[in-house]
Amino acid sequence: MNLIVGVLIAVAVAGVVILVAARDRRQRRQMAALLDRLAELDTARGGPPEMMTLPSDRTVPDVNESSTDVSAGSSPPGDVLAGKTSHVRHVVESAGAEAATLADQAIVCVHRHLEGNVAPGQIAAELYVSLRTLERGLASELDCTPSQLILALKMREARRLLRSNRFTVSEVAYRLAFSSPSHFSRRYKAFYGRAPSEEIRRQAA
Repeated sequence: MNLIVGVLIAVAVAGVVILVAARDRRQRRQMAALLDRLAELDTARGGPPEMMTLPSDRTVPDVNESSTDVSAGSSPPGDVLAGKTSHVRHVVESAGAEAATLADQAIVCVHRHLEGNVAPGQIAAELYVSLRTLERGLASELDCTPSQLILALKMREARRLLRSNRFTVSEVAYRLAFSSPSHFSRRYKAFYGRAPSEEIRRQAA
């Protein structure tokens, strides 16, 4: 009898935990949508201040700008950091000193390795946690996987480099450690909905 009661209590507790986690994810998505809307209004007023230059000629990727042609201020489905421009900029510019969560630390770690083939396991090792712990932390805080975070940060850096009009598509591809320009172009188009060459043409227009 006691065993049955114990099992029922355990099931009830697990159900509560699942409901709370679902609620938290929903609230994060709602907050991200609100921040996207605020970013859209900010852009309409002239946009945020110029971003600071970081080591290796990199800046924190800008996620306030419209990334697709669907509607102003919209973000691509793979943009796991949509609406978090100010926060990402803050933790990266502090070189991790202001990284209060595991997700923040992961962002800083990935940003340091944008020009290499960083893997989820490498990020976990550098943060002295297991890969499973990293996955749980990112799922809880950003609702994404380590691979999704790596891709989102690489794509933002790619967009920044392309919009600078200082690099060709091939140069950006190799600078960010893609195996070939064609592979980079496919990933970029899948992420933003347009080819990297189109990104360059838009800036030149």
